Amino acid sequence: MQTQQSLFELELRKLAASEIERMKDALAFNNFSDVGQFKYLMGVIAGLKAIEDFLDVAREKSEQRNR
Repeated sequence: MQTQQSLFELELRKLAASEIERMKDALAFNNFSDVGQFKYLMGVIAGLKAIEDFLDVAREKSEQRNR
């Protein structure tokens, strides 16, 4: 049985992955009028990947405390 915390983590991961894919599609199929638009999308992707990394670290720390 999954806890509310694990369900929340799963949904957050799904949302982040979905948004990353959407941003990657925007990068692949759009011609940018300036470098700023490209940099913005790259920053969004980097931020979402950082969230995934933070989730991993938080889960590891939580598991260590529960031992």
